[in-house]
Amino acid sequence: MFAYLSVASGIHCVGFWVYQLGFLFQEPKYRCVLRDGADTSVCTSANICAGDGRILDWSVDWAHDNSLHNWHEQFDLQCWPKAQIGFMSSLYFLGWCFAVLWTPRLGDVYGRKWVVTFNNLACLFIYLGVLFAPNVNFLAAVIFIDGLFMPVRTGVSFMYLMELVPADW
Repeated sequence: MFAYLSVASGIHCVGFWVYQLGFLFQEPKYRCVLRDGADTSVCTSANICAGDGRILDWSVDWAHDNSLHNWHEQFDLQCWPKAQIGFMSSLYFLGWCFAVLWTPRLGDVYGRKWVVTFNNLACLFIYLGVLFAPNVNFLAAVIFIDGLFMPVRTGVSFMYLMELVPADW
């Protein structure tokens, strides 16, 4: 039973934060003090970062439902291009695509039990890296490394889980 719970939690552990990447990188809404006659649509991060003269002062509108205390605020991503922020989320899937070519074979060569055990321990350190990332470059590396371990979770762990199920079941 312990082996089953360990393997099953290793397979599903990724969902605790990867499925939340959209919220973790979500840009907040801004509240601006504008020059007379300026349209409220100019209150965007692009205009704020460009130093638009129509914006006299700005702040994050924390009363808005889309404004979250997340990585956008923590790592000061306000003036980053949206494509670069999107690439940060894509690093996970890039790592997954890269590692799917060779990691499933590790279970056959070294034994599924040891590969799954190593994966679960690495998953613990990856989560600690995500929680305590000191800067955005470190976070990007951790996201990519987590993607490298995903084929082990989906391929090797699933096969090992099926081996743990009694034959009569």
